[in-house]
Amino acid sequence: MDNGTRVAAVNPKTYVFEPNMSSGSEADIVRTVDIPVVTVMEKFKDNIVIRRIISDLMKANSIGIFGTFRVGDLLWGYEDPLLKLIKNILQIDDHFGLFYKKNGTDDGEYVVFTGKKNYQDFARIDEWNGQSTLNWWTTEGCNMINGTDGASFHPIIKKTEKLYIFSSDLCRSIYAQFESEVSVRGVSGFRFVPPSEVFANLTINPDNAGFCVPAGNCLGSGLLNVSVCKEDAPIIMSSPHFYQADDKFAQDVFGMNPNKEEHETLIDVNPLEQIGTVLQ
Repeated sequence: MDNGTRVAAVNPKTYVFEPNMSSGSEADIVRTVDIPVVTVMEKFKDNIVIRRIISDLMKANSIGIFGTFRVGDLLWGYEDPLLKLIKNILQIDDHFGLFYKKNGTDDGEYVVFTGKKNYQDFARIDEWNGQSTLNWWTTEGCNMINGTDGASFHPIIKKTEKLYIFSSDLCRSIYAQFESEVSVRGVSGFRFVPPSEVFANLTINPDNAGFCVPAGNCLGSGLLNVSVCKEDAPIIMSSPHFYQADDKFAQDVFGMNPNKEEHETLIDVNPLEQIGTVLQ
């Protein structure tokens, strides 16, 4: 595209269960929030008619907001009782899974710069799904698509620069700063990590005001409400164990033990290659 200055591509993904990296098996049974139930309740909370129908169906069929599931079903999909009851009314799929129908899919088309004109533009995103900006958030800065998709960066990376990354899972751009020199499988690299300011509350980082949705509805440091970009599903994102979040969140949930070594997001890059290769 454009005389070799840009290229368009998609990145299909495949997900598999890895037993050696898991503490249990897909046959394990867990009791947790029934995500489809909570999602449906949230989506139609302002529609009195549909809300009443859903409430009556749940009572008649003894459906609550908690359920017992096989891990494999939660991952790959199962027929949900509530979705089965309302699928013909709302024309929706009656199956749900965290990775249901996701294998072999991609998160959209990326148009990125090749670095032909400027090596520092290598892999930088120009458009995602035909748009140069997002439209979910309430400020121009928060809707910017900055940096690469995190798979690679420009060559000759300096310790003083910020690495900008757009994450379609987070529905926003973030950045990482140099933390230390590392060695990964014998290859020297630089470790970059997102500072706490990236997900900080407005008192610490006023630039995050646009991520408070609806406007003014701010959750505190370390949390991001992504329901606006997840079809109104009530999804709040955080680091594992609420790492770098306000203390109250970890204190309110039994078993949380946030620590840097296990829960920090990091990017190790080889800064001197012809491209900024991500080591891990």
